[in-house]
Amino acid sequence: MKNDFNKKAKRLDGELALAENKLLQYRGVAEMKDRGKEIVRRYTNFSKLTNEITHDFIEYIEIGEKNTKKEQEVLVHWKF
Repeated sequence: MKNDFNKKAKRLDGELALAENKLLQYRGVAEMKDRGKEIVRRYTNFSKLTNEITHDFIEYIEIGEKNTKKEQEVLVHWKF
């Protein structure tokens, strides 16, 4: 009986740890969304694109090779 109790307690401890990890992940996502909303709110009406604005919105930019038509693919990786 004690052995069954210990097994069940160990299983529940594992489930609790998984639930706590998921909660931390959800909080992280919520914080990222809140930060994104704040950035958008801050820059809703801007007249000039500044370095600060680009740093807040853009993670990085990839620029591809020129093709025969001298066109290049540009990929913008946003922070949110």
